[in-house]
Amino acid sequence: PPIRLAKIDCDDPKNEPIMVKYGIKGFPTLKVFRHGNDEEYHGGKTTQSIVDYMKRVRTMAITELEDVESAKTLIQDSGVTAVAFIADREGTEWASFNLTWTTMMTKYFFAATS
Repeated sequence: PPIRLAKIDCDDPKNEPIMVKYGIKGFPTLKVFRHGNDEEYHGGKTTQSIVDYMKRVRTMAITELEDVESAKTLIQDSGVTAVAFIADREGTEWASFNLTWTTMMTKYFFAATS
């Protein structure tokens, strides 16, 4: 399904109720709406960072890191918060990481490597 983006002019007084409702105090503020809930976007501000984030949220995937350079690039570009170094994807460590990701995936980026 397509990802929809909307822009609101918060300098226009008629949009003040929206600012109050969603706690918008500074600019730019980016919000992600999923299942009727809003969460503030904390990733990079480049077009590519935003597009990558939205694709990741839509597909709900943990980014698989292939090497150190891909890890450095991802962390620099998207502000990865959690990286798991777990070889056994069937064990309890992976289950714990996956549970954390499931509950926090819209607030933080997650990546994994073995």
